[in-house]
Amino acid sequence: MKKLCLLIIILNFSSPIFGEIKNHAPSVPLEEETLEIIYINKKDSQPYAQATLSIKKNLQLEKTYYQLIQKGKGNYDQFKDVQWTMTSHMMGDHSSLLILESTTHIYDNDHAQLAQFKKGYDYQKSEITFQMLNNRGNVLQEKIFPIKGPTCDDVTLVHFLRAFVADRNKEQYKKFYLLTNEPKLYQVIIKNRGKEILNLPIGRINAMKIQLMADLGPLTEIVAQFVPPTFVWYSDQYPYDWLQYEGLESGFGSANIKAYLVKRK
Repeated sequence: MKKLCLLIIILNFSSPIFGEIKNHAPSVPLEEETLEIIYINKKDSQPYAQATLSIKKNLQLEKTYYQLIQKGKGNYDQFKDVQWTMTSHMMGDHSSLLILESTTHIYDNDHAQLAQFKKGYDYQKSEITFQMLNNRGNVLQEKIFPIKGPTCDDVTLVHFLRAFVADRNKEQYKKFYLLTNEPKLYQVIIKNRGKEILNLPIGRINAMKIQLMADLGPLTEIVAQFVPPTFVWYSDQYPYDWLQYEGLESGFGSANIKAYLVKRK
């Protein structure tokens, strides 16, 4: 869910670093580009935030290293009228793309740090380390989560899902894991909701719509009736570019937002 920054965890089982993970998704390569994004609070239709996301890549031997940097201003979860910087590092090849780490720094408008969230992915140990730090850089909370299968976080969500959209008709690409800043690890079900035409500042676009639902077993459909639904739209042709998001910003109890693409260059 927020803030639309990173990517796809893709698990390549020819390497021993992936341990016993059984599920993986195909790679959808990223190109260098800059996205401008607007966020709206659905409760009152008022502006909520704005952000710019830049994707850079560097080829080294047979690997491609990606850096994603997002800079935003406005509201971020419980932080109001702030600025933030998200930085993500990934490594990929022709068939896989791995998140190495993602970090979120939140600042006031005088650029004094208010908080920091860090997520490190260790594929040898099959675990993710989550840390929340205060304005002095001291660790307030640390928690270790297992990597059970394809996993992303609130920073990486919408780009991560591009690969699942590409293979949406295959059974193994209908679930994934999401790590939030609560922090909690959820298994998420992907529902295909067909095609729509979106009217965005970048134009009128044919889009695919998917719905995300936390997998709560027999309670999934019941709980979904009491929680704002989460939808994500992608272009209906390769490379399945992200277009729009509607749903909770970062987890249960957070703001219900709408985020959409304003410019791509």
